[in-house]
Amino acid sequence: MVEALVVTLGAIVALAVLARRLGLPEPLVFVLGGAGLGLVPGLPLVSYDSNAVFLVFFPLLLFSAAWTTSWNEFRPNAPTIVSLGLGAVVATTLVVGVVAKALIPGLSWPLCFLLGVILADPDFRTFFAVAARVGMPSRVTTVLGGEGLVEGTAQLTLYLAFSAAITAGAFSFFDVARALVVGPIIGAAVGLAMAWLVYQVDLRMPDPSLSITLSLLAPFAAYLPALAVGGNRLAAVAVAGLYLGWRADVTESPAVRLNADAAWLVLAFLLNGFVYVPAGMALPGVLRDLGGVSYAALLGWVLALTLAVLATRFLWVLGVHTLVRAVRGLLGQRTDVAWSERILFAYAPTRGAFAVASALALPLSAGAGEPFPARDLLIALSVGVMLVSVAAQGLTLPGLIRAIDLPEDLRREREENLAWRKGAEAALERIDELADGRRVPEELAKDLRLQYRDRLRRYGSVPDGRLPGTAPDIGVRKDLIGVERAALLRLREEDAISDTVFRRVERELDIMELYLDY
Repeated sequence: MVEALVVTLGAIVALAVLARRLGLPEPLVFVLGGAGLGLVPGLPLVSYDSNAVFLVFFPLLLFSAAWTTSWNEFRPNAPTIVSLGLGAVVATTLVVGVVAKALIPGLSWPLCFLLGVILADPDFRTFFAVAARVGMPSRVTTVLGGEGLVEGTAQLTLYLAFSAAITAGAFSFFDVARALVVGPIIGAAVGLAMAWLVYQVDLRMPDPSLSITLSLLAPFAAYLPALAVGGNRLAAVAVAGLYLGWRADVTESPAVRLNADAAWLVLAFLLNGFVYVPAGMALPGVLRDLGGVSYAALLGWVLALTLAVLATRFLWVLGVHTLVRAVRGLLGQRTDVAWSERILFAYAPTRGAFAVASALALPLSAGAGEPFPARDLLIALSVGVMLVSVAAQGLTLPGLIRAIDLPEDLRREREENLAWRKGAEAALERIDELADGRRVPEELAKDLRLQYRDRLRRYGSVPDGRLPGTAPDIGVRKDLIGVERAALLRLREEDAISDTVFRRVERELDIMELYLDY
């Protein structure tokens, strides 16, 4: 087992370097590279265990997505996010199930809809990687980020219901409806309660390393109690991540915030690697066990299912936005969502980590100890759709973004300028207080006034970080950064700036404060 983990970890690093050198999406290179390793005889391979996937991978992946979701940007876009998220999952499940039933002989309706559920969850990591390079309106990233969180929770809820029904040999629409309505309410309540408890413990943590370790334990602190009381464990994790991510912006020290961001970034990278690379390693064996299915037929099914997923996404997204536009028109309101943004909403998601992990987490046996029906075929189809989706959409997204006329997004720049300006004004008031009380030398006060007045003129520049070199001077500068941070927090509480801008400016202030300690 240790050898397999070392081989997989080394492969993740090497393939990530290769993907970035070639400019290709990491999931594509991870799976293809893993498939190549799977052909090497005698190589130790990592095997999936469904319990480990649900207890480790899904809580951490979902919590990581929720941790970075902006609550005050999510809230006003919630109707759009929920209507897109829940509706797209259900619509994709139904359409893919019908297409699979029509194309693939011998596949029962429950298995067809289970395949639809597996392929219903979108993955926006490829899109966000492209968006970071080319720039993107904040509304697009907000809606898609929130939608990914809602859809991930809904998809996994349906997946658990369908797979359990097939294993038990009976399917109940009542059980599925309960899982979609009652379960999330209980899970959200449990997640909020456990997140509050974790937050109270975190306030008393004496060391940044302990605080970061606690944040890594938080998803399981929400997941396990929700599972124990019959609530939706995934909703519990999502709510806990939203709450703790929001609280961390306010209460954590600069060292904890910066190091926690780095820790979660590394963890998310490793989790994705340990989903995709082992999936590729398992692919040769899965293809060998398909029985009488030809590779030509498999490829045809994969392409048809990929087109079904993409067409359903386009029809649903454009239909929802058209309906919202019509309703708002009847109410005398106007919508500012451009057609270019709607096209991007529809085309952005690929099939990714949740879909692959869901397929690989299918149980080996159904009821009475019989093999789970068509397990290898479902895995092959899921991985195939993911490969085609990532390759086709991931490689064409940059060109599409450049080709469509996205509206210019000046809101983030305006908010960031406002945040720096208000922080500088608060700092200048504090300098006057300190100078009037003769708590700082006049020369230092003069130097600080020049720096902050210069920032006011430029609406966003930061001091050059030159230190006078004495402990009292450093203490004054930390005091001023604290005043700026308090002004920044007030702007967020007043909804004058978004969470995204808040975190960007706060990160700069954190870096400046840590620089004073060295």
